[in-house]
Amino acid sequence: MHLFELLPEYAEDLIERFHNFDNVTVNDFGISAQAAELRVTEDGLSSSAVSHKTGSKVHIGKIKGFDEYVMAKSISNIKLLKMNIEGGEYDLLEYLVGTEWIGKIENIQIQFHNYGQEFVQRREAIRENLSKTHYLTYDYAWTFENWRLIEDAQ
Repeated sequence: MHLFELLPEYAEDLIERFHNFDNVTVNDFGISAQAAELRVTEDGLSSSAVSHKTGSKVHIGKIKGFDEYVMAKSISNIKLLKMNIEGGEYDLLEYLVGTEWIGKIENIQIQFHNYGQEFVQRREAIRENLSKTHYLTYDYAWTFENWRLIEDAQ
């Protein structure tokens, strides 16, 4: 299991929680289509790199590219890719559906975040692309949905 958390306070909590688990790797950075640094507005469970609240604490979070990470870790397939990344799901999924990786991910569990009409349209385009390789197993709109790989798409 590979966990990603770019906010230091939460990363430290995860490192402490999982330090005795040999099968869990906690990363103190995020993952996306490409490496970057993000300005993140810290707001507890609503922290975001997309929505910025005036007066909130700002943190610069490090992001590693998906390909760079999976190659460095010699990952060849993924059983579950769970995303609750406060708007970052759009860039990562738009990237993945355009690569061979999409056919190597068995389940994709996503919490899409709605930051306005642009995001509604991006979600629909991602869902349309996902339906070419995966089928929807459940959908609680804007809460969580899961897509399972179609056997023939592998």
